[in-house]
Amino acid sequence: MKWIIKMFDKYYLRNFENSIEEIYLLYDATIFNTKKEAQQVLDDFCYVEECKIIKYKDEFEIFKKYFDEGMIRRSFKKINKTFSRKYNPKIDTIKDVINFFIFHADNKNEIRYEDYTTWPYLDLITKTFFSYEGYHNEKYTELYHSFRIAINKKVTFKDFKKEFNLFKKYITYIKDEFLILSIMDNGLSEFDSRYLHYKDDNTCKIVGNYGKLFSGTLKECFENIQRKFYYDND
Repeated sequence: MKWIIKMFDKYYLRNFENSIEEIYLLYDATIFNTKKEAQQVLDDFCYVEECKIIKYKDEFEIFKKYFDEGMIRRSFKKINKTFSRKYNPKIDTIKDVINFFIFHADNKNEIRYEDYTTWPYLDLITKTFFSYEGYHNEKYTELYHSFRIAINKKVTFKDFKKEFNLFKKYITYIKDEFLILSIMDNGLSEFDSRYLHYKDDNTCKIVGNYGKLFSGTLKECFENIQRKFYYDND
């Protein structure tokens, strides 16, 4: 059985009398006849904690596939010309802006930066929504979409409900059947982050980092936010 030394789980070691090289190519790595021989080399190496001795045969099969495929480091999608374009206020609706930010969250590399910067934040084109918000799961394998609301003291529930009905269909950040939206307030959430939890028009609640703050209908929650957690953007 043959053995090799792998470092940082991605490089291989090539041994010389007075030095050790860290290399990319498995085929040029030093191959040891015994595990003991490999360990003797590591005994003279400062970075032994970053190394492990592995079977050459097992690594060869993995590396050969990687090598035959061209040793791909990363893969990038090309620019999506449907979304990577300048914002046009004459034709682009609020729905277009929502779809743009959701697409950008899911496909950042497909939109040019110079195009992205032309698209307005939601608080510039709505009365009660502030921004797009994305939330990952614990393993960072899924991205859920939501928004931050910003309620000032002048806006009406009718205005909020009209916009909310438009936005809620895009929300995928859901816990226990409640859609979750963050709340922007004048304190900029300095002492507590607050969220609107929405199940239906009659079942809603306002939740902070330390628990539930209020529960009621959507209208009652709106009024509570407007009194206690309003955002004065004038």
